[in-house]
Amino acid sequence: MAFLSKTRMGRLSCVLEGRPYTVPISFIIEDDWFYSFSLEGKKISWMRENNSVCILADEISSPQQWRTVIANGQFKEFDQAAEWAKYARAWSLLQSSNATYWLPGGLKTAAAGVQNKPVYYGIRIESVSGREAYLPTETGLVSGMHPH
Repeated sequence: MAFLSKTRMGRLSCVLEGRPYTVPISFIIEDDWFYSFSLEGKKISWMRENNSVCILADEISSPQQWRTVIANGQFKEFDQAAEWAKYARAWSLLQSSNATYWLPGGLKTAAAGVQNKPVYYGIRIESVSGREAYLPTETGLVSGMHPH
């Protein structure tokens, strides 16, 4: 979890009717939740239909030196009226960590003249797994993959 706590970008995968969909997202982690933001669209509608998702975060220095972590979890949309505390917490965390988190989706819809409802959501982490490869300094040889 230490690697994920430092990471702010990853790829979210969701599935609907047996078809996968993967998109980059920005996020912040607190406790066992990823907090993120989106505008209405394909990813949100798919996660509303099937709330089982995963997030992949990685750090790649070279083909011989990398780290990847996959977190499986459940999507939860925070309704502004019904769940104000969670909605406000997601907004606050995202704002404090990256004040431009809304730009990619917001600029796209603004340029198209589309008004779109903001969606703050969380992914409750259920399991985490990962692998890494690295070059030991003593031998210069590439190690095998190691689980986190």
